[in-house]
Amino acid sequence: MLVSCLFVVVACAGTAGVGGLGNRVAPVALTFPAATAEARDFPNYKNAAEAVADSYVRVRITAPTVRAGPYSGSDPGGVITAASGILLDARGFVITAAHIALAVHNDAQVITRDGRVFKARILSVDPDRELALLRVPPFPGMRPVRISRAIDTRAGDPVFAIGTPGNRPGVVSVGRIQTPRIAQRVRYAPYGFDNGVRLDMEIEPGFSGGPLFNRKGELIGMVASILLGDTSKANYVSPRVAFAVPAEDIVAYLLENSRRSAALHQ
Repeated sequence: MLVSCLFVVVACAGTAGVGGLGNRVAPVALTFPAATAEARDFPNYKNAAEAVADSYVRVRITAPTVRAGPYSGSDPGGVITAASGILLDARGFVITAAHIALAVHNDAQVITRDGRVFKARILSVDPDRELALLRVPPFPGMRPVRISRAIDTRAGDPVFAIGTPGNRPGVVSVGRIQTPRIAQRVRYAPYGFDNGVRLDMEIEPGFSGGPLFNRKGELIGMVASILLGDTSKANYVSPRVAFAVPAEDIVAYLLENSRRSAALHQ
């Protein structure tokens, strides 16, 4: 069965400049929402977010380098998408949404919270699972996420996400799990995924591809899409419904593609 409501992917059009490997930009200080009921029920969420924020990265996707001949080329094209990603492990694997990476031939950059800019290789893009796998060279001080077990995820649990709405890095949103695994497929052609985590929280474009954490700071999913609601009303109110790809599906995707990558380089 398909979810029949109107969805919007939460990518963000990129307008910022592009740096190369070894460049640095300003480090990111987390910003937090105004006091909400969810925040009051999760009083230590700021400390929890600070403790795991180094596993959040920004992802910029640019048009591939245009080559005029076999040995020459121009600078990469402008940024075509910019949003968020998750540093998965010490080998340099980064996960983001398929609708952010778009295609393996695109160029990519990963920007860490402390401002380091790395050229990334897009290894795989899977619209049917709304996942894309990137890789950067391992670097000193890497702090990959800790993964939660699915059995530890329950309706009503407090959660928080870190994202890049409107190209503003390090924005934290706090909410709750509505449904740990919905029975319907979340689909917004040509992208979609099964086993989605339904969330009661405010999510804006730019959170896509970013981490969703439980109260212990463990990864429970990747933010992927929001329910748009009825935008025809003069006083539009966000339904505060978002969806995430569950962590166990991310782990399975990583295992499949890291093995494939290793086999290709043997």
